[in-house]
Order: sequence, then C-alpha cells, then structure tokens
Amino acid sequence: MTLLLLTALLSACSRNVGDAENSDVSTPVAAMVKTGLATVSSAAVAEDALTDKTVVAAVTVGDGGKIVSCRLDEIETDAKLNAGKITREKDLRSKYAQGYDYGLASSSAVTKEWFEQVDALCDYVVGKTAAEVAEIPLENGVATDEALRARCDLVISDFLEAIGKACDMAADRGAQAGDTLSLSLTAADSTEQSDKAVCAAVQIAAVTLNSRGVVTDCLVDETGKRVDVVDGAFVGDTGVYRSRKDQKTGADDTSDSAKDGEWTASAKAFEEYVVGKTASQVKATPLTDGKPAADTDLAEKCTVRVAEMLQNVLKAIDGANETKQTPATATETATAAKDGLLDKASKAADDVVSMADDAVSRIGDALTEPR
Repeated sequence: MTLLLLTALLSACSRNVGDAENSDVSTPVAAMVKTGLATVSSAAVAEDALTDKTVVAAVTVGDGGKIVSCRLDEIETDAKLNAGKITREKDLRSKYAQGYDYGLASSSAVTKEWFEQVDALCDYVVGKTAAEVAEIPLENGVATDEALRARCDLVISDFLEAIGKACDMAADRGAQAGDTLSLSLTAADSTEQSDKAVCAAVQIAAVTLNSRGVVTDCLVDETGKRVDVVDGAFVGDTGVYRSRKDQKTGADDTSDSAKDGEWTASAKAFEEYVVGKTASQVKATPLTDGKPAADTDLAEKCTVRVAEMLQNVLKAIDGANETKQTPATATETATAAKDGLLDKASKAADDVVSMADDAVSRIGDALTEPR
C-alpha cells in the first residue's frame, strides 16, 4: 500500500509540474505599434545667402495614440554666394550626428549639448498623444514646463509640429513595442560646379530593429531646396517647403509627374525590401551604377538610384544598435514578462507542495490503519 501511494504521488507531482510548465507559461507577445516619419522644412533666400533648415521626427505610436518612442534631428544646409562662387560655412552633418562637436553646452542655460536636449524632449513626449504634444505650453517657442525647461531650452515649436505630423501619419507596418527606433539624416552637396545652382539633397531614414538586429520597419524620404543663381544672385522662394514623399513631387518642385511617381513607388519598394533584413544583408544589396542590379527582385519595383538611400538606412541601423534612447515600453514589457513567469512558476510550486503534503498525510493515515 505504501509503495503504491508513493508511486501515485511521484506520478501526480511530475504530471502537475509538466502541466504547469506547458499550459500557459510563455513569453508574452509584444504589442504592435505604428510607425510615423515627418519633416518640417523652411528656407530663406536672399541675393547672397540661403538659409535652409529641416527638422525631422520619427515616432512609434501605441494604444490610444500614445507615443511609445520618439527620435528627433535637424539639419542646416545654408550657403553663401560671394563673387559668383557658392560656398558653405556650416557642417553638413545633422546636429544629432555632430554630437559634442556642435558645442552648445557652454552657451546653454541648461549646460546640455544639442543632442542631449532633444533626447530630453523625446523622453518628455513619450506617453503623450499628438493632441497633448500640440498643447505643450511655449513662450517664444521655448517650453515653459519647468521639468522640460530644466533639460531643454531649445526653440522646439518646429519639433512639436513634426512630432504631431509623424503621429498623424503613423501606420501599422510591423514594428513592435520592444523594438528600437532610430533616425538618420545625410546631406549630399549637389551644388553644380558651374555655380549656377545650389542644393543639398538630404536623405532621411527611420528604422525599427528587434532584439535580433532585424529591421521590422523602414521609412525613407528626401528633401532639399534647390536655388538657382541668376545674374550673380540667388533666386528662389522663401518659406516652408515639403519633402519629396510629403508632396509626392521633386524636392525642388521642378521634376515631372512621371518621375515623381517613379520615385515614390521605388521608395516604397525599397522600404519593403529592407524589412526582415539585418545590416549585413542590407549592405549586400547588389547595385549597378547606384540602382538595384538587374534580374533582382528589388529591380522589378525599384527603378531609381538608391545608393545614397541605402547608405543612410545603414547609418540608421547602426544608430539603432548604438542608440542612447531606449523606448519606455521595452523595459516595461520585459518586467511584465518576468513578473508573469515568476508568478506562474510560484503558483506551480505551491500546487506541488500542497499535493505533496496531502499525499504524505494519506500515507500516514494508511500506515496507522488497522491491518
């Protein structure tokens, strides 16, 4: 009798532990998030000077339209015209890419570098909706909220506009809450050697990467103001202008509609091509004269030059691997998963102990029964 009871006890415990392990103890699936990318560009054209600035925001948006992660950057591609010669006096790297080289901390009231201040703004908008971002109080473009003002005293009105646009444009494209969001801007000076026109084409890329380094979403765009030189002076419109994807026309407003449609379709095909790949796989993309090589899947849908686009996407991927910013929900998701597993394991252990106590009690009763 004792042997039978002990055998039953071990069998029951083994079966129950297995059930506890295999029933519903599994890693929670991360929630899907929407991805959005937007620009705010403006130019001021004088006879001998061009001021050209683009602010870019990339976001992931979760339930209720709340921002899960945010990345911001800005690039200035100003130019001067002196005795018929076009020159550039500013670094063509984006402000974020310049890092400590930008040198803002010494002149800032909060003693923070430019990239540190926009990171603070990114942290501040996480958890907010586009409507709430639009309501952030400003005075002369600078935040009045003490918590934000202590970390960021930049003029942020353009950033808030870009964030709002990015949220409005966000769509389900495969990214998840735990993925890392990264943004890259690269300017290529395409000023004509004849000094007849000036333009810096800015490649823009936002990517999300999972923990395995695989791209889960990719968004690309291009912007840049072309200004002609006529009779020794810059000639062009002053004001806000839209990116290539935003307006679905050329960044300089001169390309024909057929070319516009070709670029938009090709950019979409390239975005889809990058998703599911690692950095090394993207880098291995075969190109011929900057375009997708013939007889490849990408070449069937993407017919424009993508060499610069590809390099900028690789920069964004590298940035995701090195980014200082971790989406708030990544930590929360990991903590929730860990707590859930611990709770289930603890319950399973309690069930086994309870069964063991019950079995021991039954064995004791059996041993004391009259034979």
